[in-house]
Amino acid sequence: MAASASPTPSLKRATATKSFVNHVVEVYAHANRLQYKYPSLKVFLRREMTLYSYFPTNPPDAFLSLKTNDRLRRFFFDVVPKDMPPSAINRRLINYMEFFDDGGWDATNSNLPKFLFLLENPATENRLRRAAHAVRSRFDLDDEVEVYTATAENLVCENYAIWSNIDEPGEILSLDEL
Repeated sequence: MAASASPTPSLKRATATKSFVNHVVEVYAHANRLQYKYPSLKVFLRREMTLYSYFPTNPPDAFLSLKTNDRLRRFFFDVVPKDMPPSAINRRLINYMEFFDDGGWDATNSNLPKFLFLLENPATENRLRRAAHAVRSRFDLDDEVEVYTATAENLVCENYAIWSNIDEPGEILSLDEL
């Protein structure tokens, strides 16, 4: 007599939308590119972050930790598709700011992570920059929260310096310079 398997795991997977699956695959691909460029980079995906109380309830796509000679750098990493509505971008930014403003990161006893937003195209990048400025200015974290953007096309290139601070858009930096 064959034992029946629990239907829950397969039912849960069956409800994932195609866009969700595509997004997760895209996050994995970009995280792998970053790890290739920075071998000491540790990547924690959403599933792993849910195990820790010091991450927001709706965590970033990935949490990155890069150890260099002089220090440990931490990042919230999100991949933003070109069709993401402005309201969803604002909501994500507001959730992060509220989480930090309410002391959610205090348990780590470390500096706030920097935000890395990887965008599909320059138009989406410009839209996110404007939204990040507006949302960040509404909180008392304006000086503490650093937001960097890059396009997915630039990540694929061999150039390591792809990240641009929303406060100094002309300066392009590599991950280990942030």
